Amino acid sequence: MRMIEGFCAAFMVALAMPSGAFADAVYGVNVSLSAVAVVDGSLEKQKVGSDALVNLARGRSADAAVPDNEALAVVLDCATGEASLVVFDTAGGTVLVTIGTSDDEDLVTALDGDGAFGAVIELADVGNATNGIDGGYLVVTAQFKTGAGNCPTGIKATASGVLDVTITDDVGTESFSAVVLKGKASFSSAPIDQLP
Repeated sequence: MRMIEGFCAAFMVALAMPSGAFADAVYGVNVSLSAVAVVDGSLEKQKVGSDALVNLARGRSADAAVPDNEALAVVLDCATGEASLVVFDTAGGTVLVTIGTSDDEDLVTALDGDGAFGAVIELADVGNATNGIDGGYLVVTAQFKTGAGNCPTGIKATASGVLDVTITDDVGTESFSAVVLKGKASFSSAPIDQLP
């Protein structure tokens, strides 16, 4: 089955939080996307999850087994609001591939620590010529609460956008664009790691 890995990632929790936060907090992300794409002349519905995104970003078949140490994650500078959707090496504590980044974020917060944001995540050209993400964008909106180090907790996000992908299966290699109609993302309740 062809899968448009998308990347949803819906989640570049790009927050303009106050200073005093973790340098770069890493959040594990579980993504579920619903999209449509024209494949072989027909409109097909696609379901894409975190594993497919990780695999495509690493140049593997979308339905391949994902190594235990590779996870879809968001790296967030809680002080500046800079965020990236990445494939993270949980064993080595490093970023293996940056799938996309957000440049501009709109953030609203209340005195009680509740907040919301919206961001456009530009997707990179990652993977390879047989399996990969070829670009696109995600429009992400989320709600959160402010936690330790001024980093968000309880993040709930949705996404829509366009994913350009190349996928190889038993039929051959095909490149196409998929429209993400609906996407959800659940985040780890607190950062799973911190980058220097």
